Amino acid sequence: MIPIVQYNNYYHLRCSICTEVFTEPVSLNCQHTFCKSCIQQSLKTLQQCPLKPKLERVEQSSDHGEWRQRTTAGQDMCSKHNETLQLFCDTDKRLICVVCRDGRAHEGHKFKPVKEAQDDIMEKLVSDLIYLQEDINMVVRFLESERGITANMRERNVRLKAEISSQFEELREQLRLREEQAMREIEDMDMDFETKLTEIEEVLAEGWERQAILKSAMNIAEPREFVMWWTEKGEAEARLGPRDKM
Repeated sequence: MIPIVQYNNYYHLRCSICTEVFTEPVSLNCQHTFCKSCIQQSLKTLQQCPLKPKLERVEQSSDHGEWRQRTTAGQDMCSKHNETLQLFCDTDKRLICVVCRDGRAHEGHKFKPVKEAQDDIMEKLVSDLIYLQEDINMVVRFLESERGITANMRERNVRLKAEISSQFEELREQLRLREEQAMREIEDMDMDFETKLTEIEEVLAEGWERQAILKSAMNIAEPREFVMWWTEKGEAEARLGPRDKM
């Protein structure tokens, strides 16, 4: 298993404009963070924070190349006390003024200046990006490894398919030859049977012929003629039966 952090855990590390992990992240005073190139391109048309249209306008500092927010209609001020939002409540995770800090709602809470809060958040952001990059690199290495394994398996499967096809083709050829041989053997057996039957029929016909000759001799009434027939022909015909020729 690849130990990669789930997408939702890094949602806050993604630019709201390009939806990718921050590239050269810059933060506005409203704490919204974007890729530097994304917010630059957005400001060419909007001239305000993309997440708070109609309320805030931003401009680029010419001194330090950083992005700062110039709010209108008192948006940099606390809506309750009309004081500047100078502090960040680390407990409630929100911007507050010095009057809010001393109120009951924030009693026992931890506070820090907005710039310090930005630095701490940026430090954590950079740390998260490092871990994310490590996870991405691990996934890239795993993907490359899997692609190599997949390519090798595909080559092996191609060879295996060709080998199986060749083996089955050879087997089919052997079966075809065996079929032809078996059919010839059966045809030879049929011919043998036919030949045998013909020979038996010929012997039988010859037996019937000799039988007719012997029966006809029984009609010879004159003794000397009968004896002469027997000694000259009949005895030989009587001794040679159908079984002698089978």
